[in-house]
Amino acid sequence: MTTLTGLTVLVALLGCALSAMPISDIKRCQYTGMDGHMYDLSPLIKGDGYYSFSVQAYEIDSYNIYSPKGSEADPLTYQYYLNVCRNVTKPPDACKTTAPILVVNPDGTCTALGNINAAIFDANPGADGVYLSYYHGDPSGGSRVFHYQSSVFFVCDNSTEMSGPMFEHQSNCYHSHFRILTKHACK
Repeated sequence: MTTLTGLTVLVALLGCALSAMPISDIKRCQYTGMDGHMYDLSPLIKGDGYYSFSVQAYEIDSYNIYSPKGSEADPLTYQYYLNVCRNVTKPPDACKTTAPILVVNPDGTCTALGNINAAIFDANPGADGVYLSYYHGDPSGGSRVFHYQSSVFFVCDNSTEMSGPMFEHQSNCYHSHFRILTKHACK
């Protein structure tokens, strides 16, 4: 019988540990969770450009929300351009750069809400599906430290290929949340 060395045991344990780690593959647009289930969101990639939608939102204390309670302010219109696991192709004229999510603000300026090279998948908290976070978008408020970021939550809905995207809110730390209902987020 062969005696196992400490190095052999370490390699075996490391292999077991790595096999249970989630895998986030932005290029293939796939996420494999801790349970081994692989979500393939590649059918949602918009090869011919982007998903475009406008949102009436309220700006309150430098962040915006979809429907504030008791607000006397008038809603502002934001135009969003979003792609899944890819940059928006053919961005609007107001945008001087490309990114996976762009917003044309009510004043006509464009903001990148993340960077395709700073993206990661993770499991949805409390619901079937995954979310895709984009970090290091345009600087926020002229800051060299703080940047816009966004998360797209893909929520299981067996009845649809895709519904959305829908804007949910933007927090006061310049983090925008979106939701897409899709059968591709189901186990």
